[in-house]
Amino acid sequence: MDKAYFDLIRKAQAEGDPVATYQKAIRGRLCVSAIDPFSGNPTNIILAGDPRDASTDKENITMVLWTDFEHDYFRRTNKLLLQHGYLVPAKPPEDKTVSVNEISDEELTAILEQPFFSLKSFLDKVTSDVPVARALNIAKDMNKAVGTINVITERLSELQRSDIS
Repeated sequence: MDKAYFDLIRKAQAEGDPVATYQKAIRGRLCVSAIDPFSGNPTNIILAGDPRDASTDKENITMVLWTDFEHDYFRRTNKLLLQHGYLVPAKPPEDKTVSVNEISDEELTAILEQPFFSLKSFLDKVTSDVPVARALNIAKDMNKAVGTINVITERLSELQRSDIS
């Protein structure tokens, strides 16, 4: 299977775009389960680096999946990381069967550019503190109003308190 799987991956890479691309959304190290593209066997990969730092090598914080098999395995074995927003699609997913916590930076920026009640609606749906913390950083970078920053900070505090109990 090793050579056949390796050839399958190389063929998919030559044909164009990957099936999916994921990026870690937190500063710390993140261990993800994936299929080794050389052997076709399950393996653990450490993603390290700050996704908000422009000098971070994108290869160190990104998982590129070239086949449906890899993508299915990745989503199944990293389900909790995806649900909590520690790992997010680098490109918006084509299927809409994802959790509200699986939101890209582009989508967060779009929400922050909409009227205030769109942001409030989003914050009410989120169940993990990670996407809210990312929204707070983006809002600060965009120089959003103090009221907006305060609402995001308040929701972040609520979620962090619920994580403790």
